[in-house]
Amino acid sequence: SQQQSDPSNSCAICRIDNLKYMMLCKMLCKDTVDVFEAPEVKAFAQHEEVSTMASLADRYRDGDIEGFQAKLLNAGTIVTGDAFLNGNIEVLLVEIRSKALLIALRPFKRVRFDYLQKALNVSKADVKKLLAILILEGEIDAKIDAVTDVIEVAGAADTTRQLAATATIAWQNRLQEITERISSNLS
Repeated sequence: SQQQSDPSNSCAICRIDNLKYMMLCKMLCKDTVDVFEAPEVKAFAQHEEVSTMASLADRYRDGDIEGFQAKLLNAGTIVTGDAFLNGNIEVLLVEIRSKALLIALRPFKRVRFDYLQKALNVSKADVKKLLAILILEGEIDAKIDAVTDVIEVAGAADTTRQLAATATIAWQNRLQEITERISSNLS
């Protein structure tokens, strides 16, 4: 009804809060279903608080750490003014930063902390904390050299070489197939 979609009434305010919390839960659960598919929800899609949360959710889903952190800073009291949202944002920050850290580590066997700090735009203490979490959870096999501020990733270079070798073999096989087809068509 018209009254329920009017953002100024108390029912609409409750729906807006519920939508924000639903989007937060979807991020925490890594759910990709679009909450705006329901017609009764579309009326709230342009509301500032809802659109801010939707933008955060999109950036989180895409692994856009820079965009997520920038949007979070620009969100102001939409997130920080809500105790429930504010209390759970740290979990999302750790998750998105962990994903970005894994991507930054992927091609290296040894990486300096200052490189990771710049890649993630976080403090050295945050980099150490994220690395410790990833190591303890078994996400990476690595050792931290606190004296030189370097992380040594076990098997990283070998994995990269194996992937390159596998890709090269697949490419060679495909070229062989094409050559054979061309030869058979010419015969």
